Amino acid sequence: GNMLNAITKLSGGKHDPAADDFAKLLGLPYNQYIRPEIDVRWYKSLSQERQFIARLNAGVGYAYGNSRTMPFEKLFFAGGSNGVRAWQARTLGPGNYNRAIRNPTEAARRTLYGIDQLGQMHIEANLEYRYKMIDNFFGAKLKGAIFLDAGNVWDISPGNPQPEKYFDFKNLGNQLGIGTGIGFRYDLDFFVFRFDIGLKLRDPQFDPSEQWVIRKFLTGGKDFKAEYKLNNSPFTYNFMQYNFGIGLPF
Repeated sequence: GNMLNAITKLSGGKHDPAADDFAKLLGLPYNQYIRPEIDVRWYKSLSQERQFIARLNAGVGYAYGNSRTMPFEKLFFAGGSNGVRAWQARTLGPGNYNRAIRNPTEAARRTLYGIDQLGQMHIEANLEYRYKMIDNFFGAKLKGAIFLDAGNVWDISPGNPQPEKYFDFKNLGNQLGIGTGIGFRYDLDFFVFRFDIGLKLRDPQFDPSEQWVIRKFLTGGKDFKAEYKLNNSPFTYNFMQYNFGIGLPF
């Protein structure tokens, strides 16, 4: 995008993206954006078969010049088998976003499912303890894991009419989704099949006093789930999320 923009300017082209007059290539506007991302990991071997891992992953995308928004496929999402594993992919955030409040009709919730919970900024932290369970389990090693994940996505560009989606450092504690869980790894040396069970501890879509959903889970959560389905139909609330994967998450 930057190279194309330089060529456009050198050739004398004048455009005003603010007025919807975009520079184009083959009839299509080209994108200009930056998207730095960092992934820091610390591996600590406790013995030959035990390991502790800490990970911090963060990224931000910002559109400028010939673009007013980030390309859809370059936006960040939270949740999934390699993220905050207590949530399904693209179902956490942005920020304190609540689908029922912003999409009061069932048709709107169905239509926007999976595309309304993306963000321009992403922060995630993971802690995982890995250990061996069985040496020979159907011809391979069976290993276990205990993990704790936290993170979310946010919007940062101006003009969004939904302030609950924006990153606010002062409110960061109330904007993080937190989950824990256990995992099993079927290790064939050259291949690892992974099954993780994530449990939601804190869900930022609710009011701060109601975010620790683990309390609802421990008391049965029947009334809580019934009320959630009433406001979010046809979707239900799942305290637990099952994830299948190939290879380790990090």
